[in-house]
Amino acid sequence: MLERMGLAASGYAEFGANSNTVKGEKSAWSKYWFPFTRRLNTPAWRTAEAQSNPQREGFLEMAFVIDTWQRMDPRSKNDAVAQIQSAINVLGHIRRMHSRKGYAMPPAALLQHVAKGMAKEMMINYGKHSMVPTRCEPFTADQNVRMLSLVHGTIINGREYNASAVYWRSWRLVDTFANQTGERKSGIIGHELGEYNRADVLYVIGEKPPNPDPSPDELALMGRHNEDRVLVKGGPSKADQNNKYFGAAPRVFKLNRTNRSSFAAAMVDYELAYPVRGAARYTAPLFVQDGKDKRWTASSIDRTLDGVMKACMTQAEREHKTFHSNRVWLGSAFKHLKYAEGEIQALVHWRSADSIRIYGRMDEIYQMNARERASTATFTVINASSLPQIDPVRYTVQGTLLMPDLVNIVPRISAAA
Repeated sequence: MLERMGLAASGYAEFGANSNTVKGEKSAWSKYWFPFTRRLNTPAWRTAEAQSNPQREGFLEMAFVIDTWQRMDPRSKNDAVAQIQSAINVLGHIRRMHSRKGYAMPPAALLQHVAKGMAKEMMINYGKHSMVPTRCEPFTADQNVRMLSLVHGTIINGREYNASAVYWRSWRLVDTFANQTGERKSGIIGHELGEYNRADVLYVIGEKPPNPDPSPDELALMGRHNEDRVLVKGGPSKADQNNKYFGAAPRVFKLNRTNRSSFAAAMVDYELAYPVRGAARYTAPLFVQDGKDKRWTASSIDRTLDGVMKACMTQAEREHKTFHSNRVWLGSAFKHLKYAEGEIQALVHWRSADSIRIYGRMDEIYQMNARERASTATFTVINASSLPQIDPVRYTVQGTLLMPDLVNIVPRISAAA
């Protein structure tokens, strides 16, 4: 029985872990933690015996963070050195792996002090802006309109653009949904806890109650009433893995055909072109490339967005733009329109106690109109890391990074690093 108890506990602990998180943990273990412990000739798994001296274990963790930071490559070729937080995140992976095995690694008491020293060295060596994280920039209202107003016949990634073709109708659904919700890519492509399906979409036509299975004739009436709208029930997400906080309140979209970013309009057109009725709606995925069952993938979304941007935006406009720019755009638009912080967190699904409280009482029509107003908001923002830099201060004539004379505050832990 004791064996079964252990297997049950460890089984649920491992099964409950996010698959992407587990992937990162395995990489942290094999690339950094296991080689580090092997060089020290100490066990990789810090069992109760290994942790008999908590102070020693704390120093081990700190040394690991420093060693990892000194050894790891920066995420971007434009960065001279890896971000300190990246090394701290690696330790977080290792601590989490131990926790799921029932091994509570002692807290790293020195972490905040060590991190301050590392940050100080980084700014001395690489400049006061070296700690500024690189962020994607938001799209603008004009750019969103351009990306949804492509000229018929434009060739994008070898594919002719035709707004009536299934692929481009499907892309319009993805783009408008991301534009009006800020949905992460992982939410659109689906994940281990599910995906959006047709049954998640309901239609409010006139004064009638929400309809989960409208006929084509009923859908054709959409838009004749000012408050016709589309509701989408949510599911588990990065911000709400158990669907406890945002799942109770559906997202609401106004049907407005004058708004290029209207997800409701895109959804109605999609339903009319590729109808699914009855119980089949429960198994029909919402975001597919062929109107049937070919799901969008992360790479296909990135590739399509890149092609669309190249077709209607300049190189300068495309800088620091990714699919996540939709999420940054929506939050920035709501902020520009002076919505309360908690309302913004609720509308974009940024989890906090305040957003949960406000989302629970937010009026349906108010939410619908908030998303509508955001579609035409005009504002200017930029991240400091996106500003132009003087060249060739950090580069040689061959284009390689020119490293300054570095200040070594502490010795390198691994001589072979």
